[in-house]
Amino acid sequence: MVETPAKPKPRRLPWPLVGIIFATICAAGVAAAHFAGSDTVPAAVSGAIVGLFPTLFGNRKRAALAIITVLAATWASLIAPDWIRLAVIIPVMALAVGYEAATRGTKTMAFAIIGWIILLSPAAAGVGWALLPVFAAAALLGLTVALAIGAEAAVPPQAPNRAYGVSLALALAIGLTLAFAIARHFENAHSGWIALMFAARAFDPQGQHRRRAFYTALAVTGGAACAAAALTLPVPHAAFRIAATALLLLGLRMAPAPGVGSAALISAAVILGVAPTVASAEFRIEAAMIAAALAISLSWLTGRIAARLVPDAPPRA
Repeated sequence: MVETPAKPKPRRLPWPLVGIIFATICAAGVAAAHFAGSDTVPAAVSGAIVGLFPTLFGNRKRAALAIITVLAATWASLIAPDWIRLAVIIPVMALAVGYEAATRGTKTMAFAIIGWIILLSPAAAGVGWALLPVFAAAALLGLTVALAIGAEAAVPPQAPNRAYGVSLALALAIGLTLAFAIARHFENAHSGWIALMFAARAFDPQGQHRRRAFYTALAVTGGAACAAAALTLPVPHAAFRIAATALLLLGLRMAPAPGVGSAALISAAVILGVAPTVASAEFRIEAAMIAAALAISLSWLTGRIAARLVPDAPPRA
């Protein structure tokens, strides 16, 4: 009798690693609030993310490069006019992500883009240069923790593909430029979510960007809608913070998995923990739809362009 091989379980981050990631990000945020003020907490969170995740998904060299990239991009954003962000910073960072995907199969520089976007909101609010040392310190903490627990290269890379790298670089360059342009029309403190959610599509598997963009938008919408419904309940905000922590831990654990559950959980966690209002939930739903529309349309367009430029055309972004 021939035994049927068991289906491989979906990839998940181990609970101890999830706990360490969460504790590191919290420690960085609390330290920033205590020593540099609450306005610098996003810089600390951004730094911990950029120090931790490129190490997990790549190695210490890729993490160091991501940290330097965010510092340079934020410095340029603080001293240069806005058009430099659209004409220089975004294309250069998008090219770096595409080159990495084409040659290494990793996307650690996409975390640099996300970290930079997180920094832009407090920078626009006038916090300015105080963000850079806080970010650097938190990033060093994240990198040190990842190395100390032996989590370097814990998540295996995808297969390198030149056509995919070209398509991904084009999609990020065009999409982020459009996302920032669209965000300017919203008088909302969370308008950066549009660019943030579009940048997160870089982590979708090769050839699945259109499908994943659609289902992720549905998942984020569902998570935001559930959070908005929960906000109508007569319970103290402390209960929302506890629920947000639980949802965030579950979302982090499911991050490497191919499904979209992580997006729904993290979306609900962000709304319950960071901006607990029905209005923020509604705007996040709008942002999810806009980001999905950009990802779906650009994956088709840039895939066709890449197929003409590079011989190993499949898979498209």
